[in-house]
Amino acid sequence: LSLLYSCHAFVMAVLMIQKKMRRVHFQLLCSMLY
Repeated sequence: LSLLYSCHAFVMAVLMIQKKMRRVHFQLLCSMLY
């Protein structure tokens, strides 16, 4: 259950970054993850 909470927190953090930063930076982050 803690793992699910950490995953949810990570998704929320990514959404915050996506809102603050540009789409190019978000795509760069996605390219680093995948």
